[in-house]
Amino acid sequence: MDINGIKVASVERFNKYAEWLARQMVAGVPLASHACPHCGSALHVIANGDKGDQWDSTCACPVCAKMFHRSIIHGDGAPAINIIKLDRGW
Repeated sequence: MDINGIKVASVERFNKYAEWLARQMVAGVPLASHACPHCGSALHVIANGDKGDQWDSTCACPVCAKMFHRSIIHGDGAPAINIIKLDRGW
């Protein structure tokens, strides 16, 4: 399976991500997006933190399966999302 010319590393993992994303959208959960630093795929994250909240996580892209660190800082308006590319996969 390919997404925009990128081979999906795990169809099962991608399908779980797509199902999660659909549930969030149907529920009206605020989302922010960013690109995977490895493959450029558009990824979405919940964006409903309180001003001053910071969420940090190490993530694997649901498309290419490569790892990155994501830091989300909530302020006024859309959250700031900082991405650090890691050189490992799962």
